[in-house]
Amino acid sequence: MPKSGFTNLTVREITKKQVEDVFKERGYEKNESFSSWVMNTVNSALQKQIYCDTKYPTLRHVHIDNEEDKEFVVYDKTTNKVAVITTEEGEIECTTCKSESCSHKDFAMLHPKFMNKIILS
Repeated sequence: MPKSGFTNLTVREITKKQVEDVFKERGYEKNESFSSWVMNTVNSALQKQIYCDTKYPTLRHVHIDNEEDKEFVVYDKTTNKVAVITTEEGEIECTTCKSESCSHKDFAMLHPKFMNKIILS
């Protein structure tokens, strides 16, 4: 039973271990508790998601059911097209725009799932 004013959050044990390993490997335990760090991290991801939804209201991440795939797919409601964001030799590329900077790449770089799918894998 949690302390008064608190609640429990149920997650898979493997997920907790993966997150806790990052917490320990990065030395975050020197500055704050694991629970506090997790909530700050979740809040940060939520703020980025809200920013993406506000700044790029016509762009949406499209979930592709292929865990091996290293592509991040963005649907652009303005053009009714799909933009595929990839990394080539450390460079982030948009298959639609092929320019150095575009809203699809900006959206992807701010999106938490891009970081998980492309950068951290």
